[in-house]
Amino acid sequence: MEIIPHTNIDFNRWDALVASNELTPYDYSYYLNTVSEKWYIYVNPEYTKGFAFSTASRLGIENVTIAPFVRAHCFYGAWTSEEISAAFNEIKKRFRGCIFQSDRQIGNKARSYQVVEEICLSSHAKRNIQKAEKNNLIIRNGEEIEPAFRILATELEQKIAGFNKDQQVILFNLLIELNKNNKLIIKEILKENKVIGGLFFFKGKTRDLYIKGGANEEGKKSGGMYFAMYQQIRETSEAGKVFDFDGSEVPGVKRFNQYFGAIDCNYYQVTWDNNPVWYKTIRKLYLKLKK
Repeated sequence: MEIIPHTNIDFNRWDALVASNELTPYDYSYYLNTVSEKWYIYVNPEYTKGFAFSTASRLGIENVTIAPFVRAHCFYGAWTSEEISAAFNEIKKRFRGCIFQSDRQIGNKARSYQVVEEICLSSHAKRNIQKAEKNNLIIRNGEEIEPAFRILATELEQKIAGFNKDQQVILFNLLIELNKNNKLIIKEILKENKVIGGLFFFKGKTRDLYIKGGANEEGKKSGGMYFAMYQQIRETSEAGKVFDFDGSEVPGVKRFNQYFGAIDCNYYQVTWDNNPVWYKTIRKLYLKLKK
């Protein structure tokens, strides 16, 4: 097995391996090409066993990191715990720092995301869906990315500190790539034929995954986000698939997910930091000033 940079990867064979056991979109080449500064696979010569990871270079040092809009990576093929340990030993020889996340139980730190296997609406969700219907909101499948995205970008820029212009460009390009690959679902929220919000989802084989969404003030107050989310969860359920919220440990966001009957699932993190002291000091100062 070897570490291969994205410039030398056989994308057809790699994507075939990901598709053979698809759980999420995060490991497809078109996805990582869009969100990562640089990415690699650790794979055998036959491309029947491997996993992907992203890196970022700061101050001339390249570290393994979690790319934007990626939750976790999967291990494709059959892996033993010993083989995974050996893989990370090889990665550690090459990269001084690492943050790597996977749905497989690795490392000591567990995090959570939420999925809906069976819809169970809370009374709060029901009230908001009824409010949306009374306000004559309509949910439709959108064909264009931009109308809903403009509202989403404005909304999330105000709410999420890290959702800056660079992040917005990455997300917009990602949605374009998903659409090109027939993997994008757009749910538009309309009032009197005007788009007042929208949600974006990855259309998968066994699960659909929420990417991002937002609505203007009217859309939020009239229950539009609940109405649109419910429509998609219901369609996913009727197709016999799991609905994946992508998840959050932010209490308010997690509570919203739970209003639809979402349950927690775990993913796990491996980290190390063997970077030089000067690097750690400058990065710590930079992150402090960035807040």
